[in-house]
Amino acid sequence: MFTIQNTILAAALTGCVHAPMTLHLDWRGTDDMRDVPTATIDAFHGQRVAIVPGKDERASPNLIGRNVERHGEPVSVTTQDNVGKFLAGQLEMSLKANGIKVDPEDATRVIKLDVIDFFVEEENTYQARCTLGVTLLNGAGATLWNGTVRGESKRFGRSFDETNYKEALSNGAAEAMLSLLKTAEFLDAVKGKSHVAAARR
Repeated sequence: MFTIQNTILAAALTGCVHAPMTLHLDWRGTDDMRDVPTATIDAFHGQRVAIVPGKDERASPNLIGRNVERHGEPVSVTTQDNVGKFLAGQLEMSLKANGIKVDPEDATRVIKLDVIDFFVEEENTYQARCTLGVTLLNGAGATLWNGTVRGESKRFGRSFDETNYKEALSNGAAEAMLSLLKTAEFLDAVKGKSHVAAARR
């Protein structure tokens, strides 16, 4: 017999099923990118910098996350925004905030960002990861350095929450960018001390 209890249980279970989510990307990082190391600021002294998006190497550029809290099919989280442009814009803002001169029209150093991974998975926590392929060029377009940087973020939050997805993705990206700005070989290349391109790791 289909009882009232069955009806309530079915309604409750139905209400727990999430529909796919589409996010507009905006920076919600809780990790601070405003204060980069002094060595980074010193390395860029006298340089004019441009940050440009490169290739998006992900198989599905619109797919940026999934919810796997429930058994069965994962629920997708997507965006219609250009992830490469979003990340390049955030790195540019961080450099400007630290007094580093950004001049896309007359740059002496160009940082190109390829998106290799940018994803968050929600189960018991929000676990985000960001991997960027980075190429540093001089103003004439010659490669000074290239390599790969990675960042991760793990945080608790409310179930299937838009803000928590954005925070996790932003923090993962911030960790990748801070990793780049602390890499000694990259900073040496910015200063012109090394003109040997490193293989991506």
